[in-house]
Amino acid sequence: MNHLLLYHLFQYAFFLLAPVLLLIKWNKPQVSWWLIIAMAIFAAWALLLGKVIFYYDALYDEITWYQTQGLQAPVQLLDTWAADGAKKVFALIFGWFFALIYLLPWLIVYGLLAYFRQKSKIQ
Repeated sequence: MNHLLLYHLFQYAFFLLAPVLLLIKWNKPQVSWWLIIAMAIFAAWALLLGKVIFYYDALYDEITWYQTQGLQAPVQLLDTWAADGAKKVFALIFGWFFALIYLLPWLIVYGLLAYFRQKSKIQ
């Protein structure tokens, strides 16, 4: 499968993961918060890491395409592909933290909706 397509699939899955998990929690309140948060952090970390890896694989595919055509790859493309170390390491070590930061606004939205839902049941 094309690495660029996988990159985009992982990116969309990352952005959809938190709302989908909170929607599951909304419809099935017996699901533990620990399970929802752990799944959100672990799965989002894996998706973020995969996204970074597939991004640089897609750049490499583009470089090899230039080489198969007998052309020299643009210098900017080569520089972008070569400067991959910090992004991969950051995604590997701190990807869970980025996932947690992304989850927090969704938890606030969920809390507000739950508050108004409970308030409307009382009245």
